[in-house]
Amino acid sequence: PQAQIERRKGPARDYAFVVARVSQADRAVTRAPSGGVRVAFFDLAQPAQLVAERIEPVIAFTGVPAFWGSAPLEALRDKKFAIQWDGKLKIAQAGIYRFRVETWSGSAELWLDGQLALKEPGRPHERTRSEASIHLRVGTHELRLRYTLLSGEFRGLKIRWIGPDGIEGVIPPSVFLPP
Repeated sequence: PQAQIERRKGPARDYAFVVARVSQADRAVTRAPSGGVRVAFFDLAQPAQLVAERIEPVIAFTGVPAFWGSAPLEALRDKKFAIQWDGKLKIAQAGIYRFRVETWSGSAELWLDGQLALKEPGRPHERTRSEASIHLRVGTHELRLRYTLLSGEFRGLKIRWIGPDGIEGVIPPSVFLPP
């Protein structure tokens, strides 16, 4: 694909974006990821209405200031929404895993093997962080992470983990099994 740098003036500073233009032919040959998590977007104005879903290689969502009208999808602009990631983790080394969740203007719940492992109620207009430790055995584990927008200018969620080896990082795509 061809790429170009695009500059935009923001309310507080200038931003630069790399814009990649992909031809229709290139899009047709894009291969599906071998693993990943299913991410679903919900409009909470209408009880649990599914707006869209797709497969993504990692769990992450960060927005831009709300006064730009940001939302993960155009259909959710200016609405209260939730994002839910569902997948399976392939654990190769048994031990204690610490999960760190950081949210902006939203709440988060992390479920592992059907058990609530972490609940962060969040605070409007603020960033919050929570951590949970859980022993995982070798094998496959069900994972669900749900973010719900409360309100605020910046919307987002990050999750990181620290495995038995003590190394912190993003949960790598290689541990997600295909949904």
